Amino acid sequence: MKGPFAGYPLLFSYDNFSSQVIEIDSILKATQSKQPVNIHMSEKYQPLQKVSKSALPAPEIQKGNIIAVLITKGAPTWLNDYVDTWVFQSVVIVNLNSHSKVQSFTSNTVIKRSKNLLLIETHENHFDNGEVSLFSINTIFPDAEHKTLLGYWEETKFSEFDDVFPDRFSDFNGTVVEIASDVDDNPLIIKTKTGTLTGMNIEIVKALSKWLNFRYTTTIAASDDHWGEYENGTYNGLLGDVLRGEKNFTMNYLTLTLDRVKYFDVSVPYFWEGFGFVLKNPPPLPAWQNLLFPFTWQVWMSVAMALVLFPLVIFVFVCTRRDSPRAHSITDLYVFAVMSLLRQTVPVEPRGWAGRYVVIGWLWASVLITLFYTSNLVAVLTVPVFSRKLVTIADLAKDPIRTTMLDYGEFVPGALAESTDPKLRKLGDKMDLFTKNENNLGYYYYGIRMVAEGTHALTETSSYLRLLMARKWNSTEGYYFLKEQIYSGSLAFFFQKYTPWKYKFDKGLQNLLETGLLNKWYVDYMNQKNDDKVDHVAKSLSLYHLQGPFLILSIGWGLSSCFFIVEYLIGKNERKSFNN
Repeated sequence: MKGPFAGYPLLFSYDNFSSQVIEIDSILKATQSKQPVNIHMSEKYQPLQKVSKSALPAPEIQKGNIIAVLITKGAPTWLNDYVDTWVFQSVVIVNLNSHSKVQSFTSNTVIKRSKNLLLIETHENHFDNGEVSLFSINTIFPDAEHKTLLGYWEETKFSEFDDVFPDRFSDFNGTVVEIASDVDDNPLIIKTKTGTLTGMNIEIVKALSKWLNFRYTTTIAASDDHWGEYENGTYNGLLGDVLRGEKNFTMNYLTLTLDRVKYFDVSVPYFWEGFGFVLKNPPPLPAWQNLLFPFTWQVWMSVAMALVLFPLVIFVFVCTRRDSPRAHSITDLYVFAVMSLLRQTVPVEPRGWAGRYVVIGWLWASVLITLFYTSNLVAVLTVPVFSRKLVTIADLAKDPIRTTMLDYGEFVPGALAESTDPKLRKLGDKMDLFTKNENNLGYYYYGIRMVAEGTHALTETSSYLRLLMARKWNSTEGYYFLKEQIYSGSLAFFFQKYTPWKYKFDKGLQNLLETGLLNKWYVDYMNQKNDDKVDHVAKSLSLYHLQGPFLILSIGWGLSSCFFIVEYLIGKNERKSFNN
């Protein structure tokens, strides 16, 4: 076979009327010599009930490079019986009735789902030398009331696949695309105080609408106020609105799963995220322990060991030399070691190089130790130190704290309850769902209150949860997020099954990803300022922060007072004995 279909497998469908007008056998003979051809017979003006639907190639194969050729007189209404099995992406309609209206083809559900559509019609033209049959090559753009003539058949003019199958979706011509959305999905979709929508996914749709020239509508929430859960053999929420054909697609936080792929056309993934947990901070450790926090216990043990060893080493290398100008007791050397850590001058004058290197090494180590301690102490004094926080999912599963989530039809509660992973199953067993609050205190009022009481860990999509807590919590010091997430996955747009123009959204999303615009929009909306919160004000150190140093000062004064009293009494007794 030559021409634009060279190398493509063909599937022919024709009725009895067509076989009487066109030499079908000649066509099949010509095509069978080069490539496989499937023949689909039909009765004139009747549905193809006699033809088994299983005779068609599998949908996955139909979506490949197979071209379906329909030879018919008028609208092929019998295709309606094959709405679940006929998903060819490239369809050629050979219309033997040139007076048929284009709406008879475009109104057909099966034909509308075709990505590539070619309409061939015959025309009888009268010339002086007789009648000549011409074949017009037409395409039908989406929602167009008329066919678009590409030209009359010429082998040189229509030699390539793209010549007969131009891009039907390069321009949507202002078509309205209906989107199932929920406006409470920060940072993907956000409803502002003025009622307008913004967010990362709104930016995506705005960019695509300008590129493809379409208008779009959104919804405040799904028709049943759910998110999109599979139950009773179907989907509810946003996914249910799309599945029933009420909306074209949805773009909220919905991860790509194998079950969802069975019922929807899914775009290329554009983001990766999971569900996080937020918990109340445990009570801070006593502030008097702040003096110990700059170093770990291993560092403190090392410093103590150095304090024990240095006086002994310096005693051997310095004080045992006969030419040493001054002899020091071992007690003096221990005092000198502590003085060096307090940045005091040490009266040690080693003459030998061995002793000098020992003293230089200790003094240098003392400078670094005190420098690091002072630097960390500044941070410790201003940032409260907590007891051990939960880090992993395993920690949360073992801890007596319970989990909670807003009940809006998300799959997480059911997935946790049925999980084969013991840790996740444990989280599901101790999950308490709460419903949307109706007292204008916010959907998550009950969940945040349970977190504030320290009884529950609230779970939600990670980005949404961080922005939620930033808006609703009075201080960022009162909570923390678990480092691990659950059910991380790829986010995607979910379209009606067999949406022919999904590939345009795929290309647009891919371009936005590659240019970095998606990441920029995400960062912008994650860093958005909340007008309801007061800017952070630097705080002065209070007595609470410095109770450790004052405690040491008090202990020092107490010990010195005790020693003073002892020394005074001893001196008084000695003077009395001397006078006697």
